[in-house]
Amino acid sequence: MNTVCAALFAYRKNRSQQGMVSVVLLFLLFIMLFLGRGLFRLARQEAENIEQYRLEMQLRLAAEGATENLWMRLTSYETQLDALQEGGKISLEQGKAGDIATYTYAVVSKGKLYLVVTAFRRESALEKLLEPHVKLKTEVKKIIDEKGKTDYKWMGWTD
Repeated sequence: MNTVCAALFAYRKNRSQQGMVSVVLLFLLFIMLFLGRGLFRLARQEAENIEQYRLEMQLRLAAEGATENLWMRLTSYETQLDALQEGGKISLEQGKAGDIATYTYAVVSKGKLYLVVTAFRRESALEKLLEPHVKLKTEVKKIIDEKGKTDYKWMGWTD
């Protein structure tokens, strides 16, 4: 009888340990699952951040390029710029390079002439809703030399 009780007790003890090991392993499996899910989410968020930075840099470079192109032809807009009054705004150029569009206009504020370039992209439905864009502004000063020739001096980027 003692051997039967001893065998039954040993069976129950071994079965209890197996159940505890299963619970511990199941708990570790859930921990690994949540860590993996968190890592996947982090990687996806970083990929979205990199894409957003790339788009922002493309828009900024497009706006800078449009500003420099306009700067080279600024004297051809001299009559329009002379007619511009305080608080007025005139559209100078519109362009499109690939999927990035640029609008350039001149503004007079506090007696200073500013060239403002906005570059944006509206290709997908989400971009049409969010409208990612970059707006750059530069100050320009009109200079007339002794011969009466008009030129413009770049005063730098402003906010």
